[in-house]
Amino acid sequence: MIGRSLASFLALCAALSVPVMAEAQYVVPGPPIYGSFSITLGDYTPGVMRGVAGGPIALGDVDSACRGTASVQPSHVILASGALPRIRIEVSSGADSTLMVLLPDGRRLCNDDSVGLNAAIETGTIAGPVYVWVGSYNGSTFPYSLTVTQSGGAPPPPPPMAPRIGAGGIPLDCGMSRAMYGSLRVGDGLILGAHTPYSGPNGQGGYANGDANWSTDMGRWVGLATVITSFEGVDDSGCPVVRVAADGGQYFWRVRDARPGYGAPPPPPPVVVAPPPVVVAPIAPPSSLAVRVTLTPRTPVTLFAPGITTPTVAVWSPRGGQDVEFGTVQRGGMLAISASIGGVATQLVEVPAALAATAVITATRRADGQVLFRAERAPDGADPGQQALFLVNWDRASSAPAIAQRWLGSFSDRAPGWAR
Repeated sequence: MIGRSLASFLALCAALSVPVMAEAQYVVPGPPIYGSFSITLGDYTPGVMRGVAGGPIALGDVDSACRGTASVQPSHVILASGALPRIRIEVSSGADSTLMVLLPDGRRLCNDDSVGLNAAIETGTIAGPVYVWVGSYNGSTFPYSLTVTQSGGAPPPPPPMAPRIGAGGIPLDCGMSRAMYGSLRVGDGLILGAHTPYSGPNGQGGYANGDANWSTDMGRWVGLATVITSFEGVDDSGCPVVRVAADGGQYFWRVRDARPGYGAPPPPPPVVVAPPPVVVAPIAPPSSLAVRVTLTPRTPVTLFAPGITTPTVAVWSPRGGQDVEFGTVQRGGMLAISASIGGVATQLVEVPAALAATAVITATRRADGQVLFRAERAPDGADPGQQALFLVNWDRASSAPAIAQRWLGSFSDRAPGWAR
């Protein structure tokens, strides 16, 4: 495989601050190049799509398990209307092809040479969009056909059981593929404990044997009362970890070995003067058929993209407020971000008209609890692209989310500090 940098990919995604950790999701940069295909449970008719493999991005730089080069945008999107126990995605070409697939639950799968020199992937999936990149192993470009088939097969493995919860709502288990933090929130008090070794499945298909993820320098802070400054996902053994104020965020601390602390509260966040609220008419609440994803710190969730028909709702639990469901609504050529509380939905902000037809809209919960929305059109040739950024916090006076900051510019413009 030709070694290439991800410079063009990073230029699109650097402002997104997507962390490299188990729960990270990609913000897909634009619509599929060669079309999409819808599939429902029990429909065994093969779907065939065609395109050209290859592109400027080295898939091995995205994931070390991947091979070949591909385009920045996905080659195709497979729209699963419901959970599918088994689908097969297979490339047919006269050259050496590769595959990278991103599932709706955030899993990323790669393959090379399953059928001769051609790639194929079999997997189960939940409802939602399945993004497919068709790559070229040697960096060339060539035509291919992609066949998508469904079979009965064995059902996908059941979702992981909820972790055991200890005093103060702290999860006690490891072996998680995605971190669960119980009742803990950023800013909560925590009394640090020494890490106990863990043996068992690591949540990523491997096994941990007595791993403690511990440095002797950490012993000086054991027993100290501090506060959580950020959630950091899971470590190599699948144990949820956090960073804390005591050591300036130097180490990962396993929450299962900590105790709730009730010391002095953290300093209040800076006061941000919000622009005057815009009074809007109520709109329809999110559909019951929408895919609901709980916002976790620094994990972007895609709410809207061209060609995606399955609606996605991001659920936000602000500190001191009610749960909020963020979604998108379209009326004619207008595209807006909506907020629903207790089944009553209102328009939060309208996306600029220049982005409404082609925008990719994502929501990311920051470590401080605020939510950052991005509406983006990727650069294309002479088009520098465009970004609209909106920072949302919880307004205690109105008991509703409010726009605290907003910014509009191209990808060549420097984004404000609050958006990084």
